[in-house]
Order: sequence, then structure tokens, then C-alpha cells
Amino acid sequence: MKIQAHHRWVGMIVGLLGMSFVIQFTALWLANSDPSFAVVEDYERKAHDWDDFQAQVAHNAELGWRADLRTSPLARGVEVVLTLTDGEGAAIEGAEVALVAFHNARAGEKLRVALPHISGSRYGMALPLQRAGLWEFQLEVRSGDDLFTDTIRKSVAVGG
Repeated sequence: MKIQAHHRWVGMIVGLLGMSFVIQFTALWLANSDPSFAVVEDYERKAHDWDDFQAQVAHNAELGWRADLRTSPLARGVEVVLTLTDGEGAAIEGAEVALVAFHNARAGEKLRVALPHISGSRYGMALPLQRAGLWEFQLEVRSGDDLFTDTIRKSVAVGG
């Protein structure tokens, strides 16, 4: 049985459309499953609330608080210790510290924790960070009615 010419053309068109669909589906799947690809969370809200962000930056400067973050490799993970002081160098005790951490090459994999108070001006805990390299630590510190925010980018060594 001979295939007629128009059947061949229809088959070729359907085949090309099917191949296009497979390529597009594969590209979308790869883009969405890659942890190194990330879109800034709530970027539209952040753009809309730009004045609030600038007000927070001014409030941070007015508070004069300092956040010093140190990391130490452990057998499994990294110990993170945050030292919080006010503008005069006095300890900020009893604050609620929220931390968001992510590796620069894996911005889609975020670790969110509340850092417990250790003593004095120190807050910290062991975190399951497994990749060495540049990390971003986003801090949100609440003490009474005050809110202090900071972003610290730090090169981290891991143990094990």
C-alpha cells in the first residue's frame, strides 16, 4: 500500500509539532527543577513596597545595631553564631532572631530557622549547610517594638 503525498506532509507536520512540544516540555521541566535557578520571592510586592524598604533601612541606621555573623565547620554542617550589639556596643538580649540562609549557587534552596539565644549578645545553632562557598544570610531581629534587618554575604567552610 502506497502512502499518498498529502498523508506524508500531514505526518511530517504532526511530527514536527510533537517534537516541538517535547522540547518545550523538557526545557520547562529542566528550568523548574534546577535549584540554581530562582526568582526573588515576592519581587512584585517588594517593588510595590519600596518606600517601606527604604524606611526600614533608615530605621536600621537610626537603631545603630550591629550584627556580626561567624561560622565554624562541624563534622556535619556548620555552627552559626550571631552577635548582636547596639550602637554603644551593649548586648541585645532576648531578641527574636529569624534567619534565612541560602548558597549563592542554590538560591532556590532556602533554609529558614529561628536562632535561639545562647548568652549575652550571642544567638546561634548548628545548621545543616553542606556546600562550601558564598552564602547569603538574611536576618530579621525583633526586640520589643524594634525591628532590625540585615543581609550578610559570607564565605562558609563546611566540615566532614
